[in-house]
Parts: sequence; C-alpha cells; structure tokens
Amino acid sequence: QIQIAALYVKTVAGGDEWIPLANSALQGLSTGKMNYQATYADADGAPLAEGATDLWVDFGPVQSPGYVGYTEIEAEMAVGGAVSVTLETPCPAGYGTISFSPASDDGAGSYAIDTEVTMTAIPAEGCTFHSWYGDVDAGHEFDNPLTVAMSDNRRITPVFSGDWQWANGQMRDGYWRVTTSVSGTEMAITLVESVIESPLLDFRKGITGTDAAPTAVNENALYGRTATVRDLYFPDTLVAIGRSGCRGMTALTNCVLSANLASLDYCAFADCPNLVHVAPLLPNSLATLTPTAAAGQAFRGTPLSGRLVIANRRLTSIPDGTFQGTIGLNEADLSKSGVTALGAAAFSQSGVTNIWLPKTLASIGDNAIYQCNAMRSMYFEGLPASFGGNAFAGAPSNMRIVIYRNDADWLAYMANDAASFTAWADLPANVRDTYVFADDCVPYGKVKIGAGGNAVFVATRRNADIPTFLLMQ
Repeated sequence: QIQIAALYVKTVAGGDEWIPLANSALQGLSTGKMNYQATYADADGAPLAEGATDLWVDFGPVQSPGYVGYTEIEAEMAVGGAVSVTLETPCPAGYGTISFSPASDDGAGSYAIDTEVTMTAIPAEGCTFHSWYGDVDAGHEFDNPLTVAMSDNRRITPVFSGDWQWANGQMRDGYWRVTTSVSGTEMAITLVESVIESPLLDFRKGITGTDAAPTAVNENALYGRTATVRDLYFPDTLVAIGRSGCRGMTALTNCVLSANLASLDYCAFADCPNLVHVAPLLPNSLATLTPTAAAGQAFRGTPLSGRLVIANRRLTSIPDGTFQGTIGLNEADLSKSGVTALGAAAFSQSGVTNIWLPKTLASIGDNAIYQCNAMRSMYFEGLPASFGGNAFAGAPSNMRIVIYRNDADWLAYMANDAASFTAWADLPANVRDTYVFADDCVPYGKVKIGAGGNAVFVATRRNADIPTFLLMQ
C-alpha cells in the first residue's frame, strides 16, 4: 500500500506556490486520513495501486468563509506494497563471515518484503561468535543461525570476539578503536570510540602487538562514546578507574570488574540507568573511592541489584552519594568492613531495606538514608562518635535502629540523653503497633522523640517519624 511521505496544498491566490500541509490552515480540519502515517485510498476506498499518482483526500467539514481557500493538493509518495527491503549486515574483516539462506535478490542485501532469511555467523579461526546486534527480535540475540522476517529494512551486526590488535598507540578489534598510553607493561585506556555498533566491550581478550595490559581507565575514557555497550569486561590487571571513566553508558547492563581494583574515582559508573550486575561490586582490593574528590557518587543513579557485602578492611570510607538512587540494591552488609565514615546521602533514595554497620564506624553524614522508603533496620555494632544533623531524615516511620544488649557506649548515650527519649510503655498503643520485632530483638524501652514530635537523631529536627531502638538478644 502507498504511504504518504509529505503533503502540500496550493492556495487560490497563491499562484504556483505549494505550502506544506503542516503550515496551512487546513491542518486539524481533516478526518484523520490526511496525515503522514495513514494509508491512503482511492475514491472507492480501495488501497492505492503501486505507482498511483491520483489521491483522494476528505477535507472534513465545510470550511468557514474566513479560511483560506485551497484548490489543489499534492502528495509525495513513499513506496509501499510488495516491494524490496534491505538487510544490512556490517561485519569486521578478519573476524568472521555470514552465510545467508536464501541469498539476496541482487547480491547486495535486497529481499522481497516478508521473505524469511536465515543468517549463520561463521567466526574466523581464533575467534568466537558472541551475539547479534541491531534490528533483532527480542530474545533471539544469541541465536545462531538467526532467522528474521524481512517485513522492513533491517541492520544486523554479527558480534565476533577476537584478540585486540595494537599498533601506534591504538587497540582495534573490528568494532572498537581504543586509544592507549603505554609505559612498559602498563597500559592506560584514554579514549574508546565505536567503529561498528557492538554490545560487547571486552578488555580481557589477548592483545597482539604489545606486552602491555590494561591497568587504568582514564578520566572520561568511555563517557558518552559507548552507548551500545551492554556487556563490559575488565581484566584482573586493572587497578584504577578514573573520574567519570565509565559514566553515562546508557545500555550497560553487566560489568565484570578487576579482582585487583584499588581505586574507583568520582562518578566512575554514575548515570548508567540499566546497570544491574557488577561483580565484584567493591572488590576486597579496593582501598580508595574518589581519590580526587570529596563527593563520591561512584554508582549514583544506577539500579544495581541484590545484596552489597563489604568485607574489605582497606576501604575506610563510603563517600557522599556513592549508592544514591541505586533502586535495585536491597541490603548492605558492612559489618565486617573497616569503614569509619558513611558519607552524606551515601544510600539516599536507594532500595536498601537493611544495613549492617561495623564497629569501626565513627561518623554518619546528613541524609545518609534519605527517602529510603523500603528501609526497615540499621544494625550498629558500636556507637559512632558523630551523626549528621539529618542522619536519619526521611526514613520510614517504622524503621528500627538495632544495637547490641552489651554495648556500654550505646547504653551510656541513651542514659545520658534521657531527655530525648520516651519510655516505650508511655508511647500510644497505635504507635507501638506500627513496629514488628524480629525474634532476636526486643524493644529497649525508649524511643528518641524530638521537640513537637519531630524526631531526628541529633541536632536539626525534621523527621515526622522516629527510629525505634532495639536490643539484640
């Protein structure tokens, strides 16, 4: 069927001047047949024949005298019906080939519409097939052979994995061009650019042409240039990812980090809206988050997924905003870590439900769990010396702060600050009923209440609700 590519009208007084329909007074007066997406018919309502030049258009209601009069209408036709469509399959030379069944009509990828085409990716020696990328039906990206119905033009790239070729400061694998800085056996990745669209960026592969291996991702190296990457893999030789090194990778879903990563800088993986799986999330080798900035935000705005466990004694700080907005994160166990500081907004607006904090913790910043609407409990093994004025601002009304029965520091703190606490028995029954206690916890008997019913942990009083203090059995 013929589709309209553009419509023009001619005014009574306009001579030979054609006006785009969208700029004319007729726009909005049609019955719905006069738009670019509609299929147009002849005067009898039958589909237009291929090559048709006459077009029937219903102008709708009679126009008022104030409207400009139009005498003619002209259409630019976009070809439709039983015609050819094109299958485009960019393929990097030397990494593999594709076989087609049936072969295209003209040897250049043209097929009659709705033809079913089966493609088989054949990797070159030493290479492997990874997936298809582009106009592939969902769920069939890893099929080989792949069968597609040519209902429209398609662009499908076979993704082969083979060694990197290094020369003159650049690595290439047919899909990516990577600018590097090499010193001895150490290689810094400074810029990554796409040659052919690919969802795979694998730095673990062998490198021909140099003995160096990737040890660092420099500032902004992948930022804004790798929109197609779904899977990102780093070798265990990598020790540092710089500021915004992997930021803004909009398609990134899976990332494997180096087990020897020592430094993860400011916004390293921030603004990756589909990044769900990172393994290991914070390796035991990691000693520094954001060495060049006070504000961390390493994973800000990434969904992540599952349970965060930090048993790393080297890492002493979770900087500001590190896990802000990580909506898929459901628990965070820092109890075996050496963390001494939890920065401002460290877990704010995340999906975390329970946090276990280590005895080494000395400070909690403002809004650390702000708008963590699923938060249920924070477990303390010791009393931090410093709390931000709004450390627990925005926490749910039934969130619990759990402490250990034999923790003398907490007991002394609660006793010395008795004016800020109210006996559990003195709370209204409907308030007590909002808390559900686990079998291993019992109410201590006091809850911190701020002036006027507003409650926060220390200075500024903003919260309308309050955490409950529990003693673990």
